[in-house]
Amino acid sequence: MSGKAISESFDTYTKMYPQVQAAINFAMKELIAKRPADPFSFLSEKLREANIFIKVEAIHMRNCAMKIQARARGMRDRQKVARQKETKAKEAAALKIQSRQRGIKAREMGCRSKHRRSNMLVWLYGLFERIRNKQGVESQVLMKYLQCDPDTVQSLDLPRKYYTYPSFFQQNATAAIPVLAETPSKTLDWSDFSALFGLSPEEAEETRKQHAAVQIQATSSISELRETDGEGRCRRFSEDEGREKR
Repeated sequence: MSGKAISESFDTYTKMYPQVQAAINFAMKELIAKRPADPFSFLSEKLREANIFIKVEAIHMRNCAMKIQARARGMRDRQKVARQKETKAKEAAALKIQSRQRGIKAREMGCRSKHRRSNMLVWLYGLFERIRNKQGVESQVLMKYLQCDPDTVQSLDLPRKYYTYPSFFQQNATAAIPVLAETPSKTLDWSDFSALFGLSPEEAEETRKQHAAVQIQATSSISELRETDGEGRCRRFSEDEGREKR
């Protein structure tokens, strides 16, 4: 093989393995700088030294690459944890919003239910008042239908408040007067009355328990109807009051 071919082959080899060229350059630089008496031994020693440096650098580069990979994995893990925390925070916020909305809806439904129950009681008390005043039905007969909480009677402020309601209540009261007047012994059907005001069976039962827990028994005569003391606080209609209103 000619010298040119060897040089070309060596150049090709050093391009494939640049560490060889770097080791040779290091050894030649030291050889020129120091000019030893035994150049071949010096070159072999410097090549071995350069080889050690190359291996140490390779180990260092490998360690750096491992650190970079570990850091990248750590960053990915931290980003993953951050995304998980963000997702959990969003889910918790959504649950709080849903719970708050359910609470608001429940309170609104409770207010509407309470208003409907109050309307029903107002309507019933107004109905009894009209029956007693306009049909001449005795009060003790009407009291068979009347189940109430004494505090509720005074808080409703009847009949003035009753007459401020729309014509719907007036019309239903007018239609119900003959039925109750003709069949005074009929038991009051809370479900039928509550249906007029959009109350569910559960709401009607709750109304019956809250506002109709104490049934006012019919007395033998109108003279026995009287106003109770402060603990009862249930205003009953006397015969004189009925005559004045008639």
